Amino acid sequence: MALLMSFASEASHASDRVHQEIWVSERASQGGLALVEEERTLRRRDRFSGAVHYVRLAPPTSDALWLREGQHSRPGVPLQVGVPRDLPTLETPEALRSVLHWQALSEGGHAAQLQLSSPEAQALRLGLLVSRLPPDLELRFFSPDEARVFVVSGEEVLRRVGHKWRHEGPKKEPEQAGYMYWSPVIEGDTIIVEFHLPPGVNTEEMGVGIPQLSHLRMSPGTALFGTVGTSAACQVDVVCDDQWLGKRHSVARMVFTESGWSFLCTGTLLAHAEMEEPIPYFLSANHCISNQTVASTLDTFWFFEATACGSGTLSPSYLQVSGGATLLHQSEITDISFMRLDSTPPTGAVFAGWTSAVPTPGAVTAGIHHPRGDLKKINSGTLAGFATCTSTMPNFTCVGSDSSQGDYLRAEWYSGIVEPGSSGSGLWQVQMDTGNSHLVGVLRGGSSSCAQPANPDVGADQNPRLFAADPMKAMAAVGGCRRGTKHGRVGGRVAPG
Repeated sequence: MALLMSFASEASHASDRVHQEIWVSERASQGGLALVEEERTLRRRDRFSGAVHYVRLAPPTSDALWLREGQHSRPGVPLQVGVPRDLPTLETPEALRSVLHWQALSEGGHAAQLQLSSPEAQALRLGLLVSRLPPDLELRFFSPDEARVFVVSGEEVLRRVGHKWRHEGPKKEPEQAGYMYWSPVIEGDTIIVEFHLPPGVNTEEMGVGIPQLSHLRMSPGTALFGTVGTSAACQVDVVCDDQWLGKRHSVARMVFTESGWSFLCTGTLLAHAEMEEPIPYFLSANHCISNQTVASTLDTFWFFEATACGSGTLSPSYLQVSGGATLLHQSEITDISFMRLDSTPPTGAVFAGWTSAVPTPGAVTAGIHHPRGDLKKINSGTLAGFATCTSTMPNFTCVGSDSSQGDYLRAEWYSGIVEPGSSGSGLWQVQMDTGNSHLVGVLRGGSSSCAQPANPDVGADQNPRLFAADPMKAMAAVGGCRRGTKHGRVGGRVAPG
């Protein structure tokens, strides 16, 4: 199949820049998940025992409501995995406060618990509309089995909401006087949220409503959590190919939410050479995340892969990291979204190496992705060449080009294909002179199939070629690179330098 990916290239660079892989150490990853483990112990020691307010929604009534308008699967459209459900009895701070039963805690302060169920959901996340919040409030999100407890401070919620104020300005409408914070994704059809107020803080200071939840479920052929094996039969587990084992841990499955609608894409963690401590720069597609409001809702899922080649069993190393991301650069033209994750990636994650050298037609390539949200897969093929693409929604047209004009890369697969959910995944190329492999592009989409993996249509699988200067400016603005350095091209994804 011919795959098009964006990549970065600038003829004015004096020399090409290569960024090698970086592995996340045990020490570097402490900030990401330690609080969750600590909270498990805390809950056993101080379990909430007060009255709980329950909200149980009716089962969804119509599959016709499942698909958002204009959301039908096609290149350049993210895979939809969730729908909004309104919570009219909880939508204002006054309404929420009226149903909460506050319990005095032995160590001081108060706590209240709310439990919400949406039948047939595989996962849920809550939308909290924030008008004011004590910074030292603690929010705890979990399922009834308490398998994982996500702890979020009021300060963190205000920080993420603050992203939206800075990028969008204050809302004017009364019903949007606050901003929406989306909770971590919680597996199952029930989500519990606990509010913990410290001593001396009045419950009236909690200006939060819950007007909406996102009901995530397995749409036809889509894997979310417990279900695997929903991608095409010709897909290949990433653990089956020893050559790329070192790359696979730089790739994460993404879930993000916009106005209650939830979506799934793939993204890649990127290396850079200028900082002593790795910064979690993260690359995906602009049609997945194109603004700060959506970036703030991002949850990433790491090591979502098979235990062994063809096992169909999810690795016990699988981890979810919540916390959102800061959007540094996005481009509709190259379909690139370049972010910095706001939570530390887990131990064992890899910062992918990338290069700013012009990709070489005929070189061996690979794409690592989560087709239909399934266990991590790998495509193998060759770089077919360059293309120039134009977009007039809903149409996207590409024609063959050369390296000086083409803004997309074309990859032809002989193993594996692209499916919904693969969007934003990276393209790696083996360097012919050294044998090393680096990221060179980001996937926009494609139309390959098991019957025609090497689809000859130049517009079938698009990998935008990202011009490095734009993400480099974003990195320079946040101190990620020294002035004058170059950006790598990330196959199908933009690579910072």
